[in-house]
Amino acid sequence: MKMRCLPLLSLVTLLSAGLGAHAAGLINVKVHANETKSDGLPWDGCPSTFWDPPIPGKSIFGNIMYNPAEPNPPEMRLLILDEDGNVTTHQNATCNDTVQCEFENVPYSNGVLGFVLMDVDATSHDLIEAVVLVPSKSAQWQDRAQAMRKRVEAQLPRFAMAEVNFCRGPRAAKKLKIEPIALDECPSGVGCELGNSFWTVDESDGKVDAWKW
Repeated sequence: MKMRCLPLLSLVTLLSAGLGAHAAGLINVKVHANETKSDGLPWDGCPSTFWDPPIPGKSIFGNIMYNPAEPNPPEMRLLILDEDGNVTTHQNATCNDTVQCEFENVPYSNGVLGFVLMDVDATSHDLIEAVVLVPSKSAQWQDRAQAMRKRVEAQLPRFAMAEVNFCRGPRAAKKLKIEPIALDECPSGVGCELGNSFWTVDESDGKVDAWKW
């Protein structure tokens, strides 16, 4: 009788372990940044209106001012923070001069992830969005979500402007908000309007389109 119970107990143990484990998978994150920063200034370059002063006789002699850095869309990059303490940059580095980008096949194991979406500049980077992704907005994920929130917050000081930029002038410091979203909250066709961008998050089949260069 005891010999018959052993295989059954082993099977129950394996099933329990399987139910408790996190299933590995992939997700796709699509983002559409607003045309300007939250303060209305362009992502890159100088505002055109700043370089178009009402100079007398401009209609005759032309505008003697010129814009040394025309406004451009952002160069978007996505930092990914996982619960193992890793911080990685998504391999998609082609999102230059665009407000739309897709970050495909992000590893996801039914846990909590942190995202920092930024505009990469030569001198100081700009924050577009900071996000904490959870499987669901239920009490069981609160502690882990708060722990990830602190880790994301630790990434944000790099985006504080250290000096006055000639094109943009002095700006008051703004509080950078971290947005929490659930895995099933922002699917394609619905999406989520966040502080300075629009996101969709979907499960991925792992396929890569060879024509997305």
